[in-house]
Amino acid sequence: LDCAPDLRQVTMAGVGIHNQGDLQHRSQLADGLLHVSQAKKLQVGQTKARGTDAKATQKEEFKTRLLCNQCREGIVNSHTGNALRPFHQSLQLASLVAGCTTHDARSKPIWRIHQSQRMGGWYARGFPCSGPSRFRLNPKEALRKLGLMPSAGPIVFNNTVLRDGHQSLAATRMRTGQMLPALECLDQVGFGALETWGGATIDACLRFLNENPFDRLDALKKGSPRTPHMMLLRGQNIVQYTSFPDDVVAAFVQCSAQHGMDVFRIFDALNDTRNLRTAIDAVQKAGKHAQGTLCYTTSPVHTLESFVALGKELETMGCDSICIKDMAGLISPSKAADLVKALKQSVGLPLVLHSHSTAGMAAASYYAAIEAGVDRVDTSIAPFANGTGQPDTLLMQSMLETSSRKPSYDTEALAQLGKHFTQVYEELSAYTNPKNEAVDADILVYQVPGGMMSNFRNQLKEQGMDDRLTEVMKEIPYVRERLGWIPLVTPTSQIVGTQSMLNVKFGRWNMLSQPVVDILLGKYGRTPGPVDPELRKKAEAQARESSIEGRPADLLEPRMPSLRKALREAGHDDTDDLAVLQAMFPQELKKHLEAPEHPSTQASQPDPAGKKETLTTGTHQYALTIQGHRYEVQVEEVQE
Repeated sequence: LDCAPDLRQVTMAGVGIHNQGDLQHRSQLADGLLHVSQAKKLQVGQTKARGTDAKATQKEEFKTRLLCNQCREGIVNSHTGNALRPFHQSLQLASLVAGCTTHDARSKPIWRIHQSQRMGGWYARGFPCSGPSRFRLNPKEALRKLGLMPSAGPIVFNNTVLRDGHQSLAATRMRTGQMLPALECLDQVGFGALETWGGATIDACLRFLNENPFDRLDALKKGSPRTPHMMLLRGQNIVQYTSFPDDVVAAFVQCSAQHGMDVFRIFDALNDTRNLRTAIDAVQKAGKHAQGTLCYTTSPVHTLESFVALGKELETMGCDSICIKDMAGLISPSKAADLVKALKQSVGLPLVLHSHSTAGMAAASYYAAIEAGVDRVDTSIAPFANGTGQPDTLLMQSMLETSSRKPSYDTEALAQLGKHFTQVYEELSAYTNPKNEAVDADILVYQVPGGMMSNFRNQLKEQGMDDRLTEVMKEIPYVRERLGWIPLVTPTSQIVGTQSMLNVKFGRWNMLSQPVVDILLGKYGRTPGPVDPELRKKAEAQARESSIEGRPADLLEPRMPSLRKALREAGHDDTDDLAVLQAMFPQELKKHLEAPEHPSTQASQPDPAGKKETLTTGTHQYALTIQGHRYEVQVEEVQE
């Protein structure tokens, strides 16, 4: 640390510390090994103990003084209600002292972390307005929650090539047979997790590839049993675009866990934690890892403080870790570092950063986040990397060449994987687009996620609007603001993109898509900011119903019994696996079950490059008003 002889504030792991002298034993602090004898060597400024408990507290070996954030602002009484909360939820490190005091020079209430010989252990002890309170901690946990302990050892990479890699760069068209030859090598590399499921892959398996998604998961788990498998779960939406009853969400999580899923990355498109509760509870009940997610975006209502508050809420809900999901590649290196530091000081959970290279910043932002103490980052394997995908694993490891946190993944194995996936990328050339491989700085304005771009260009072409892409993209920020500054991540990115297309084609708000109506009515949850009141009135008039304020799923009746019954009546097994697929993709499941043949889950060659079957690329609902009459239509887009 750069310390002057006089008392001055410096920064240690993003936390303000007042000290005097040379803090040469920083590593001992990080390891939780600092004691009185070492503290004296630091020449830390002594503070005269005050208060009636000074005599008792002087017997304790090591003390760290904390000031209440709000009290530092002079608002003493407003903190009384938070007095008994764990220290890390509302306090920041203000000074490191070898002595102890219950108040600072201005007689403000304080908290401190201390090690007590008499009581045996580390404690957070508080003397706020309403009286003292004490919390037992382990040494490293205490220092880590204070921001004094950086993540130990090399950074851990998760790998996304089997899910987000091909979703972002090849329209989610990689078949199970194309994945299997790479599994043994992927499993031996030692990634923190393999993202193999969720997102659009379940839809694509049924809709485009005629594969049973659970059969895919079984095959992938069998081929890579040592590495934890991870999936992306859209909270109450599961992997669809609308909310489902709690019993369907819980059944889906249970089925996924039984088929080998280990880590559930759970997010809500609006960052409405009410839509995460059921999924988090179900993951905990299944004994798996619940990773809470904050969807990163930029807007007047998305501030550092709001993200930290969301992180604290996810911790309170029982999440095992937190993912910063930067789905559009918007987070800059400086903001990544600031957010990681702020969360590390406020939340006691491991942090993961997920981003996309669409704007060209993801690798640099990863580097800044790693230096700030993030625990894991998501990478992929080129050519299913960079561009609208995640940074390439080899690239990211090379960028950390001289860093103390550089990982040591086998470069020969990574090169072998790159060779295999280059062949697969060529085989899927019918679904790739060079534009998705390029850096697009305009994304910083439009904020369209990487996973959406490879499909969005095709959809505009199907509508005969490929020459109006720029107009549609410019409309997206306007639509997003009127809908309450919602983050753009599935399903909201598709909803905003479709409405922007309708605004350009038919004039602003002359046609409201049904999903937009549902957002305005509160059926997707609580938006980050207020929606346009005039638009809400229009939506209420179109839907002939009022908006809601509560959790959308509270209005839904249980469906699992009726789903099982429908399967039995159709002559199929009434398993929970099929029931949850029936709930989300009834037409696609029916087509799959009635198909005479299904693709093998053995390694196989896909269709030759350039050969395209006729595929549906999704359905969209529209409400049309023609000569005073309202018509609800469903449009199925077909790709030749």
